[in-house]
Amino acid sequence: NHLPVSLFLDPSPKDVIQGELGTCWFLSALALLAEKPFLLLNCMVSQTYNPLGMHQVRLCRRGEWVIVQIDDYLPCDKNNQLVFSYGRKKQFWVPFMEKALAKMYGSYEAVARGACAEGLQTLTGEPCEVLYLQLG
Repeated sequence: NHLPVSLFLDPSPKDVIQGELGTCWFLSALALLAEKPFLLLNCMVSQTYNPLGMHQVRLCRRGEWVIVQIDDYLPCDKNNQLVFSYGRKKQFWVPFMEKALAKMYGSYEAVARGACAEGLQTLTGEPCEVLYLQLG
């Protein structure tokens, strides 16, 4: 409770918390990137909190990098708690990344389903392939 509000504070996979939206596919990819914070920083064009409330996030859509401009208004419930994803230690990189994804695809509802490979491709710009392993 005594931590300052920040965009990043030593990001780690444990900081990624899913809310009521079904974006586990994206959040799991986001947690993987948090294993190597320099990859995460590549996506966050705005790396410090902007008091004017405008931030930029870089995401890849259909093989092209897109800069998504977002504001810092986030959906909250009647108790002023974030409804969708949030980050531990009062960090906003998690909900900002999710909001940028929702804006890129038109709404939060549009990103409620997906696959982790899609999330990794969106965050890294690299093609991803799913391999099914079978014990035999």
